Amino acid sequence: MPKDAVVEEFAALVRALKARDGRSYEALGRRLSVSASTLHRYCSGATVPEEFAVVDRLAVLCGADEEERGVWEESGGWASPTP
Repeated sequence: MPKDAVVEEFAALVRALKARDGRSYEALGRRLSVSASTLHRYCSGATVPEEFAVVDRLAVLCGADEEERGVWEESGGWASPTP
């Protein structure tokens, strides 16, 4: 899958988590120790986190179960640089 498609898929998953939770970018960002604008960039696909920990904290905060979190971790290639 091309990197752009992987990033868009990641952004869609982040948007789905945010929508499930219902909190604002600012409220979620405070809980994740990232700025609202950073979280918005993740949701838009403008950037991705360098570490899986941010994604995992978001998933937990938004109520993802162990199975969902496993899928997120397996898709961690989105943060890898292109060779």
